[in-house]
Amino acid sequence: MLKELTTFLLWVTLGLVVIASSTVVIFFYQSRRRSRNYLAKNESELRYFIQQQVNSRGEITGYECLLRQKDDTGQWRLPTHLETLPLQRVIFLLDGVFANLPKEPYTLAINLEYDQINSPEFDYFVRWAQSRIDPMKLVVELTVNPEARYRHHRQFLRQVAAARDYGAEFAIDNVGNRQIDLKAIEWMLPQTDIIKASMRQFRKADGEWLDLNLQFWRRLAEEHHIDLMLMGVEDDQDVELAKLLNITHLQGYRYGRPVDVSEQTED
Repeated sequence: MLKELTTFLLWVTLGLVVIASSTVVIFFYQSRRRSRNYLAKNESELRYFIQQQVNSRGEITGYECLLRQKDDTGQWRLPTHLETLPLQRVIFLLDGVFANLPKEPYTLAINLEYDQINSPEFDYFVRWAQSRIDPMKLVVELTVNPEARYRHHRQFLRQVAAARDYGAEFAIDNVGNRQIDLKAIEWMLPQTDIIKASMRQFRKADGEWLDLNLQFWRRLAEEHHIDLMLMGVEDDQDVELAKLLNITHLQGYRYGRPVDVSEQTED
């Protein structure tokens, strides 16, 4: 009996050693991966701009935070390799933006990457953002790449469900016009509050066929009790199309370009 107990304890000890070693290796790998990414370094000049969102009457209902990076010409452009930008730096960049937002019960959308939402820091990020933007409501957005292979679906859905329990909403950004775009997000729909479609994806050239059109996304949103927002609204023709399809959540240059409201700089 004593021998069996000793053997059992030995195996338990070996198991704990393996788990601890694996944890150290994974942490080291993640640290190295982040350190190689230029967005994780303070030398990369990043800043959040905001763009307003409106209803069908043109009244402001919310804002979206859009991350930009200054290029060699001094222009602010959409950065690449967002997937390894640490949430700690996202918080640092947003802090100055939050301080300059109106104290109104609008929504505030922040686009995050899949790995950022799946990270252990996401729970803290949601609680921190909610506390800083009150009385606004946080909307966590994900732009899905239909070509990507997303892992850990259950963990991701648990993370989103927890954020929604805190009062946040979840949005799928920039859905496309192909069947593959639908297949990429179907598993997320039970935890989705908002679907965002961009006019850029649905402006057809003569004779062009789209697998999925705006009418399809409107019906899908209604079936799942999800709000549909039309982005990239640029002119009166786009506004009329939104009215025709009964899309009442709008965003685009027609209502204002992204602006810098942060007084915070990174030296």
